[in-house]
Amino acid sequence: MFAKRGYWPLIHQFLNAPACILCLSKTYHNYYPGNNLSDNYVTLNHSMPFVVSKTVVLIFRGGIFLADYIKQVRAKVGHMPLIMAGTIGILTDDAGRVLLQQRSDFTGEWGLISGTIEYGETPAQTMVREFKEETNLTVAVVSLLGVNGNLTLTYPNGDVAQWLCPVFLVKQLGGELNGNNDETEALKFFDPAAAPRLFNQQHREALAHFIAGESGYFD
Repeated sequence: MFAKRGYWPLIHQFLNAPACILCLSKTYHNYYPGNNLSDNYVTLNHSMPFVVSKTVVLIFRGGIFLADYIKQVRAKVGHMPLIMAGTIGILTDDAGRVLLQQRSDFTGEWGLISGTIEYGETPAQTMVREFKEETNLTVAVVSLLGVNGNLTLTYPNGDVAQWLCPVFLVKQLGGELNGNNDETEALKFFDPAAAPRLFNQQHREALAHFIAGESGYFD
C-alpha cells in the first residue's frame, strides 16, 4: 500500500535511522492538533526532522514501529511483572455525569477511560489518543487531578503490571460518542455518586477524589 502511494522510497531512506518521524495518513490528524507537528512531536537523536504533512505520526527507531512498544516488550519477557505508565481521564457532560467504559478485557466491568503511555508520547498526548481510540471523542486535557501508583494488576491473559498513572480532567472538543472498537463493550455517562463499582482500585480512588473535589493528590 505504501509503495503504491509513493511512500516506500521515504520509508526506505529513513527506516533505519536512529529515530525519525513519518506522517503517512490523515486517520489520526486530531490526535495531536497544532499548526506544526514539531509543536507536539520531535525526532529522537536525529539531526533533521522529516515531515511529509500534518497527519498521523509514526515513530521508528532502528526499524521498529514504536507504537507497539509494550507488545514488543511483552514478547520478550512474557507475563512477568512490569512497572507500567498509563493515564486515566475523567470527562463529564453538561449534567455533571462521568463517562465510563465497559471494558472488553475485563468482561462486563466498568472503568474510566485509560490507557498505556506509548514510547515517545507525553501523558497528555496519551490521554488525547486514548479518548479518540476508545470513545471517538476529541478531547483536551484541562488539569491534573492527581497521581496514583498503588495498583498491581493481573490481567485475564496473565500479564502482571504495577501502574503509575496521572489522572487528568479533560473537556470535549468534538466528535460523536462511539464505542465501536476492540477495547470497548459500551460507553455511558453516569451520575458519579451512582456509578457502578469500577474494575480496579486505582479507578475507584480516582473517581472518589473527583467526587470529593480533591485535586493534587498522590500516593
